[in-house]
Amino acid sequence: MNRILFSILLLFSASSCAVRQTSNALSPEQQASMEKKVLVHVNDYRKSKNLSPLVSSESLAMLARTHSMGMQGRDKIDHNGFSGRVSKVRKQYPETYVAENVGCKHRDSVPEKTVVDSWINSQAHQANILGNYRYTGIGVTQSAEGKVFFTQLFVSP
Repeated sequence: MNRILFSILLLFSASSCAVRQTSNALSPEQQASMEKKVLVHVNDYRKSKNLSPLVSSESLAMLARTHSMGMQGRDKIDHNGFSGRVSKVRKQYPETYVAENVGCKHRDSVPEKTVVDSWINSQAHQANILGNYRYTGIGVTQSAEGKVFFTQLFVSP
């Protein structure tokens, strides 16, 4: 059964996250740290619901990062190209379910927790977080103006 799930969360209006710059203002170390924090927050929530933690996949993270950079360049949060990401995922994990959460947040002291909390408070995003998924890839980018774009892929082989 080919089922593709996705949901979108606009934490701010598209105009408030409008960014024309497409370079990542985060160092590789900052980016990795933020992505890891998203995973920790998501897995903490899953654990509180007696679910197994998601396992991070670098190949999925690369797809997620590319999408976050694309959203930054398009000036909006979207799922453009989702079917292409699903096709790439299915080359590695055939016969899978794939879901995606996206968001944009102004940089504050804990944007990773803020975006995860927003996803948890959204029925569709929460369903992805609590879904029967095994692998995840998280991509975070930040504009020079401090706007942070998030993409999280969920995969269940």
